Amino acid sequence: MNASTESLEARAAAAFLEGEEQHTYWMQHYQELKQQYPDRFVAVSDAVVVAEGEDLPELESNLRALGLETRDTWIHFVEATP
Repeated sequence: MNASTESLEARAAAAFLEGEEQHTYWMQHYQELKQQYPDRFVAVSDAVVVAEGEDLPELESNLRALGLETRDTWIHFVEATP
């Protein structure tokens, strides 16, 4: 195995772990978020909601106003009724 393959595997493992972390966060906090942000998009960074919006352009604008980019956060639509 060469260095580039190891690097790719390390990035893939990190992405997988982040995906699991995101899933766990949404599962643990969804009911709370549903009460606070029904039918809204929310952006989370370091386990804290940092922005919300009625639609993705509004959410992105709110993030930019905070100096954040969408890639810096976890974004999810919080559906009031499944």
